[in-house]
Amino acid sequence: MTAPDELSKDSIEDVLAAAEALLHDPVASPRFAVPCVRQAWALTLKDPPELSAALREHEALSEAQRGRFADTWKLLEDGESVTRGELLEQVRVLRRTSAPTNRRMLYGAWALMAVALLGILILRMVSGSVGITQGSSVGPWRVEVFAIKEFRGPSAVFRAADADFKWKGPPHETMPKDKFATRLTTCLELDAPTKIDFVMVANDGARLFVDGKKALNAWNVSGKARTVTRQLAAGTHHIVIEHHDKRGTASINLTASLNGGLPGPLAPALLRYSDDPERC
Repeated sequence: MTAPDELSKDSIEDVLAAAEALLHDPVASPRFAVPCVRQAWALTLKDPPELSAALREHEALSEAQRGRFADTWKLLEDGESVTRGELLEQVRVLRRTSAPTNRRMLYGAWALMAVALLGILILRMVSGSVGITQGSSVGPWRVEVFAIKEFRGPSAVFRAADADFKWKGPPHETMPKDKFATRLTTCLELDAPTKIDFVMVANDGARLFVDGKKALNAWNVSGKARTVTRQLAAGTHHIVIEHHDKRGTASINLTASLNGGLPGPLAPALLRYSDDPERC
């Protein structure tokens, strides 16, 4: 998935913020934050093959933390559950241990920005203009962007690999950077009856529809995770997310847990693209 002004999904700060939003939401199960915390450790420890083993040797942790944190991930690897407090402690430690790295990343970002600006100036002199990547030409999600939150008027359409966007600027070069709306649609194809826990986080607001019925409504709720469980029959199901932005940074993220498994993006293998936003 690529889109204009999308924030890096590899930013430890972004991942930890998402984990905290889930862990501080009393209606969201702690297991929904597990993928975020795991990703933050993977970024900090440079993607170790076995997280529990790597934590036992992590020099930035105290001896007690090494054993406790390693035991937590061993339980998760064995399919056991952990408490909200255990994961929040790890988020706090991750923030503290990753702070120097984040500062180095910031300094590096300024250097990269200077190089990028120089490159843009050269391109403008050569070609007279610079285009913006509008999104992927492949992917099971259809993304339609409108200039107003009533979902009418001129729009721009592109495809995406998953429902995970963060914008600091306009989501498309033809759209404004504030007060826009997006509609994401896909077709979920299930071979057997499946229990699905959906988790949605949006800035500034969003709602989720499954087979034409409203499943989640967070239209006036920003930054908090919302969850809902649906038992879906085998077959094709139409999934729709409607999202709107007021001002500033905009984001939308949908993850799902199938039959009690760990939550994550809906697997592309289960999704099918449809150019018709109203049906599959």
